[in-house]
Amino acid sequence: FFFSSRRRHTRSLCDWSSDVCSSDLPLLPATDLKPNGLIDQEGNFLGNGIRTLRPSPKLLQACYEELTLQIQTLLQMGLKPSHLDSHHHVHTIPWLLPVIAGLQQRFKIFKLRNTMNVYDLSITHPGKKLLLAKQFWRQTARLLGSEMTQRFTSLRIFFADPFRDEFRKSSSIELMCHPGQSGFE
Repeated sequence: FFFSSRRRHTRSLCDWSSDVCSSDLPLLPATDLKPNGLIDQEGNFLGNGIRTLRPSPKLLQACYEELTLQIQTLLQMGLKPSHLDSHHHVHTIPWLLPVIAGLQQRFKIFKLRNTMNVYDLSITHPGKKLLLAKQFWRQTARLLGSEMTQRFTSLRIFFADPFRDEFRKSSSIELMCHPGQSGFE
């Protein structure tokens, strides 16, 4: 969850914006992850490709072990994660919820990044099926003990209209940005 995609190039921990089963290199040996389909031929995480995998007990165990190692590495460095989050938002994949819940119990990190729930009004709003899936994910995560902000959106969407009802009526808002990356907020 917690290693920057820059780690692949520098082989060092750079920031807290991070990758669970994403474009980064794993900490576990490839032999532990390749049979589960979590990495490609070069040994990189699949990124959004993880969404196409069919969950199995072995896949869930491999995800749990990799993420445990990532969190343990941070703790050994003296860093205490404030919340669980992931690059490509893969932590919002419903079949990963048992893994997330297990990590939360083990490491006592109950804050979890929400799934995006405020959208650009100039772009087509997500369909009902996606909104229902997101609502199901949020409710299930909360039932499993997760604490989340009420709203989650991009910095760009927020600044387009910071006085929207969704923001004014919210007790907490998390804004996503990608500093230093061309084409992002």
